[in-house]
Amino acid sequence: MADLPSFAMRVSDVASSCSFLVEMLGFTLTEQRSDLDIAYLLDSDGDTILLAGPAAHDLSPYLNAQHYIVRPGEIIGMGGSDLEARQADLRDKGVKDVQLTTPMSTLRRSGRFGAHMGNNCPMPPYLLPRANSPTDVSW
Repeated sequence: MADLPSFAMRVSDVASSCSFLVEMLGFTLTEQRSDLDIAYLLDSDGDTILLAGPAAHDLSPYLNAQHYIVRPGEIIGMGGSDLEARQADLRDKGVKDVQLTTPMSTLRRSGRFGAHMGNNCPMPPYLLPRANSPTDVSW
């Protein structure tokens, strides 16, 4: 991979997480390495992210020197403009935990949703800030 990502997510199941991100959020799968328990995807902004499953131990060879690794249960930021429409679309696709909130740090409305599939949720929940707002990772 030419441009190594600066962002990675630890997930319990790479295949299920890829399916969720592609089918529910419109990400693009660019490479999946089942032998290494990793996958590369392009997010809605065209940024490359790395998904890493439990069998992937040292992620440094697959990431930019400066990087951040999100772990299950953390919240990541994503851009969006029409949160009500996004909320309805996600509910239609079966995502049950969809909430619109107003973070105190930005005083802008945002949405939070999670891919809750029982106790073995493969993905962390997401925070969807309104367009042009900061995208803070929090936990």
